[in-house]
Amino acid sequence: MRFPPSGAPSDEGPVNLPALKLPLALQLGDVQLGSLQLDGVEQLRDLKLAAHWTAQGLQIDSAHLQRDALILDLNGLLRPEGDWPLTAKGQLQLPPQDGQPWTLALDVQGDVLKTLQLKADSSGYLSGVLSGELQPLAEHLPARLKLTAEHFKPSAALPDTVQLDQLLLTVEGNLDSGYLINGSASLPAEKGPVALALQGRVDANGASIAALDLAAADQQRLAINGKLNWQNGFSADANIDWLDFPWQRLYPVASEPQVALHAFKGEVSYTDGN
Repeated sequence: MRFPPSGAPSDEGPVNLPALKLPLALQLGDVQLGSLQLDGVEQLRDLKLAAHWTAQGLQIDSAHLQRDALILDLNGLLRPEGDWPLTAKGQLQLPPQDGQPWTLALDVQGDVLKTLQLKADSSGYLSGVLSGELQPLAEHLPARLKLTAEHFKPSAALPDTVQLDQLLLTVEGNLDSGYLINGSASLPAEKGPVALALQGRVDANGASIAALDLAAADQQRLAINGKLNWQNGFSADANIDWLDFPWQRLYPVASEPQVALHAFKGEVSYTDGN
């Protein structure tokens, strides 16, 4: 199924949905759609739906859809009246990371026209809990999310000393002004943990890092701030403040380096390989 480009200006306001009340029971035995394209770009594929209409609303027996490497399966109840209350459970398969599958077990409650409450148990690549709320039909997609994980190592190739323990990550904002990100974790390290703290903002064009701090003690720290841009290619600019930071505790080496860095302040720039 393909939809041609629309010449009409888009309405950027909130979406309104009508109330649907059908006097007859309807059964959608098996609806399948191979591909949905908009302006020549595939939006969804392998869409399958089985549902039936009841006195309570639309009972979704099973729904399956795929976009790129994302695969969603869910079931639940949608009441198409008022604020369109929705109760649904399902599973979202994310792209595999570091050779491991990644799955979210979803639990969604709330109103489609207002706010949906989300809870998801993450397993596979990242074992943790995602919770929060979003307004799916509001302008600029406002959202507030929190991710917690007891232990997380982004790559199996990394040493255990840089594993993220007691990981806490929060995201709040919208597509227009960007999403504020705050995070904290503890890295096991050798001879005692190293605290990590993150503050930043991300949008469609890039990210600004207000603070990325690693602290082993009051006078042993590494502080980084800067900007990332991926609007046209990729570029990064960072300011570094280093004070007696014991990096060997995070990346153990066989022998101590002959030169020890006590203090350093500087700038680093990167643009598409340069």
